[in-house]
Amino acid sequence: MPGQPEGSTSTFKAATSATSTSTSSAPKKNPNRKFFHNIQPSFAVSQPSTQRIRFLDNADPKKNIVVRKNAREWVHRNKQVHVLDVRTKRPDNNAQSKREVDKILEPRKKSQGLWRIVTVSDPLLDVAASKPDPFDVFPAVGRKIDHIIEYFLTSCPEEIPCSDDKYAWRPQAPHLQLSRENTVLGNMAEEYVSFVLWLYATTMIRDGTVGTSITEETMYYYRLSLEAIQKALNNTDAGFGDPLICALGCFTACAVFGGMFEAAQMHCDALCKTITLRGKGDMAKGFLACNSFTRKASQWCEFGVAAYNRAVPRLPYLPPAENTSLPYDMVVQSDRLANMTFANIPLVSLPMQNVVRMLHQLAITQAQHHVIKQKALGRAKTDSVSLRLLYDAEYILLQMLSSQSTPDHTFSPVDVMLTEACQLFIWLGPRDLPYEMKLCNRFVLHLKDALVQVLRSADSPEATTMNSTTTPVGQSLPTPGIVSASYAIRPLRARQNAILWALYLGTITSGVGPRPEYEWYSRNFRAHTQAMGLKTLQDVDRQLKLFPSAAHYRWSDIRKLEPLIGQ
Repeated sequence: MPGQPEGSTSTFKAATSATSTSTSSAPKKNPNRKFFHNIQPSFAVSQPSTQRIRFLDNADPKKNIVVRKNAREWVHRNKQVHVLDVRTKRPDNNAQSKREVDKILEPRKKSQGLWRIVTVSDPLLDVAASKPDPFDVFPAVGRKIDHIIEYFLTSCPEEIPCSDDKYAWRPQAPHLQLSRENTVLGNMAEEYVSFVLWLYATTMIRDGTVGTSITEETMYYYRLSLEAIQKALNNTDAGFGDPLICALGCFTACAVFGGMFEAAQMHCDALCKTITLRGKGDMAKGFLACNSFTRKASQWCEFGVAAYNRAVPRLPYLPPAENTSLPYDMVVQSDRLANMTFANIPLVSLPMQNVVRMLHQLAITQAQHHVIKQKALGRAKTDSVSLRLLYDAEYILLQMLSSQSTPDHTFSPVDVMLTEACQLFIWLGPRDLPYEMKLCNRFVLHLKDALVQVLRSADSPEATTMNSTTTPVGQSLPTPGIVSASYAIRPLRARQNAILWALYLGTITSGVGPRPEYEWYSRNFRAHTQAMGLKTLQDVDRQLKLFPSAAHYRWSDIRKLEPLIGQ
């Protein structure tokens, strides 16, 4: 053809065969504008969507922080790998071309099914695809911290309950990414003082969980933490902001985890004093001035000290707000399980009934989270309910422990034993903290003392009541008639059931680490199961299901106690 380059004749014929006539005598048409307008590519490449342009206020002193924060969020929002289905366009009339295409596609069909081309987003995003801090927004601490952040997001126990770190920093899909306002990492990285405290806490938990001694890295961040805290407390001109309060709470939690309870009390005093100074002498006013995450973190950091001292927390009672209510089916199921528990244990006080009911609700809610954990948005909606239940249950238990510390309390021995058992259950169950936490040593010891009193008691426990005003939140209570009737029928078996649950929790916990109480717990657990006629794991499991539990809790696997059963 005139004007056509050499070697392009066959290509042109293949491309225009669909528009050419079937007879060889028909004239061939040159491609026109309409032809090139309708032609379709054989593949496509996905590109990142264009972002909306935002104007930057150059007069803002925090301009650089805003830029880095927006850039970091953009990277994590667009770093997902996109998969594009590609359909290869085959010629319709050229049989030879069809055979060639089929020959090329056949190996692909046999090995991978449909032909899918995986395309990635902009190469600039791939550089930081696996880094939570690709633009170095976090404060500089003089060392690499990527491995610490990776441990925190993948293996570290939840430092503050109902936080969204794993769903905000590592979303399973872009549309499931949650806000970072309720994340530990996002709030602790606001300033240097809180960030180094968080690094110290995370490395300390890592070392303590694996059973190693304090590493050089942990000591490095400990020294940085001391210097940063001292500098921040001396700089009163900067005020008492949320990062400083979070740092003091983090220091308190670290001391509790490591068993340094005198230091924990000192840090807790500094935390409460700082909040009081923020409110200009009014602790409640200063506490309300903090953001929601700071309030939650401060409360749970102080709970560790209060649990050790068996005292009511000093921070004002301020339950977290609920943005939804517990689904009706869960309420019905928890009421059924709670009434079953009350029907198989001795009569207990009204606060203890309240706690048991909330623990059943917690177990059901968290078991549902474990089943549909990939649905992050649904989890976020019900987390406020779990946090409220967890907070109220712990607050009631601390009130009961404080009252039981006085010699003239009116609680029965079974009440005291179940209070200690529920305290241990909350910290290692719904809170999901590691057994290696030094606070567990005190829990195990107090539970043993309470069990000794019940085992020595020859008389059946009597029902006791407590002033209902000590309950922070009103919950529906079980019908006394149902419980008393069941108790009147089987008083001995009811007490044995309560003792079995307490011995079970104590044996599982004391068996981790060099705790001397394990010998006592294991011996009494074996003797008690024999006295109850429980010969197999299934028999023990059937009795333990009378109490709050969930499949994902740490002590849910009773196979650890198999050597103690049936002997």
